[in-house]
Amino acid sequence: MSNLPPFTLIYESPVGREKSSDLTGPAGAPSESIPQLSEPVPESSGAPAEAYESIADGAEEVTVEETPNELPRVNATEDALSELRDAVTDFRAAVSEAGDTVNASPELIKLSHDIEQKFGSIPLNPDFRRTLEYTCVNQQSFSNSLEEFINEVEPVVAELSRQAKVMTVALWDLDSRVGNLPTVIKSLNDSQPAITFFELQGAPVPAGLVNRPAYMINWLRSLTDKRLSKADKELIGENMNANDFYEGARVIRKNTGVDYLVGITPYMIAGETEDEVFWNRFSNSSARMLLVSSYGLRDYADAAARPVEAAIALLFIAALAVAINRRLDYHDGPDTGCLVDHNVERSNIVACIRELKIDAVCLKKFEKKNREPFVAMLESLRSFTNPSETAEPAAEEVDYDHWIGELDKISADAGLEEFRQEES
Repeated sequence: MSNLPPFTLIYESPVGREKSSDLTGPAGAPSESIPQLSEPVPESSGAPAEAYESIADGAEEVTVEETPNELPRVNATEDALSELRDAVTDFRAAVSEAGDTVNASPELIKLSHDIEQKFGSIPLNPDFRRTLEYTCVNQQSFSNSLEEFINEVEPVVAELSRQAKVMTVALWDLDSRVGNLPTVIKSLNDSQPAITFFELQGAPVPAGLVNRPAYMINWLRSLTDKRLSKADKELIGENMNANDFYEGARVIRKNTGVDYLVGITPYMIAGETEDEVFWNRFSNSSARMLLVSSYGLRDYADAAARPVEAAIALLFIAALAVAINRRLDYHDGPDTGCLVDHNVERSNIVACIRELKIDAVCLKKFEKKNREPFVAMLESLRSFTNPSETAEPAAEEVDYDHWIGELDKISADAGLEEFRQEES
């Protein structure tokens, strides 16, 4: 069985796709060859924009249905999903009856092809379906790849069948080490039917993460007349250039087939637009690509008495809310602890993490169909706990006076015994 948590997507480059076969046999790159972003990034690594563009040149153009909100959605019909579930049920029943003759059963071979055909008939974004197949099949031991595929794809099928249109969002951890993403993904997915979150692994690291400090200092100098003190240089060196991230993220989002791609960086966020040059931000976005920062977030989460996973979820939920609701934006006025506070004063994020609220005036700016899902996600974060973090038992208070007294008694008794031996 795969050791990947549910709702994980493995990135596959178009080059790797040429080597992939169908759902019933082993193919593609082995899991060991796929880079994991939790590993340290060597200085010589990093994919420059040109590398992403070469990937894009070989990528298939996909036309995605646009909603009135100008967002591509996964348009999965209930009939096709129902047929797939029926095919899976038939296969499981046949496996149970076949026992040890599973691999030799013509009926099972026929049913396996039926499952593949039904899965292919679901009108998903073709790139998203391909990414899902690659994740489910190419990360297996291949001893029983079809059964493993079914086990992996069933929860995703269940998610996409909850309503006719489900938005897909991939969370891409850029070595931020924010904690246990799968647990918060499960909590958010369970809380509402409109948005399904996945964790993306194996995508090439953006060049903006490599050789940051000197690059960022030169970048800021080239765009502003600001004289940089030593403290300024140290601070800007703790930023990542969002524009570099978007160069690669655009191609990765398209190849993956998700509606939105969220990068989670351990650095603060800097960048430039036609109107401004900015730095030290918690979040930024461009089109369907979002970037959020976990810089200092663990301390802020501790101050708010919430898990760091809830804090990072707050940031990408806020960025997603602003991206998909055309009338909504971050507060222009004073910060109130609302989901969409600007948090120019970074420590204000503590109130946002603690309150997990949307001010009434801001909620009115959400499109009606989006209000319940976002309120539900924040509500799920209120009760969120990370099961991997177990509280350490409090150390018992030591009664030093008592034990010093006991030691004195032992010393006194030892001295008295020594005196008796000398007298005898």
